[in-house]
Amino acid sequence: MELSRGTSSLMALVYVVAQHYHILNIDKIAGSFSMIISMAFNPPATIAGTGGGSLKTMLWGIKRGLYSNEAGQGSAAIAHSTAKTKYPIREGAVAMLGPYIDTLII
Repeated sequence: MELSRGTSSLMALVYVVAQHYHILNIDKIAGSFSMIISMAFNPPATIAGTGGGSLKTMLWGIKRGLYSNEAGQGSAAIAHSTAKTKYPIREGAVAMLGPYIDTLII
């Protein structure tokens, strides 16, 4: 209870100080907004944002795919090697299809 009371008082003080700072610099606000708009929509920013977003999306997909089926890490081979089957080639086919089924279908 004491922590929330102190924290909320501090937050109110910071808010009031920040608003006074903004009021004292009101003549610079219009220039700030125009700079934000012009810098956000110029061609280099658009290209960088698109490239960075695409790269981040691909990295997340790769991370999730590796997490879901451990492809390329070698742990699936240990589990498949212990299977007792009449036809080992079928177990190999199941092992090869595992990452595709796990990542693309599920």
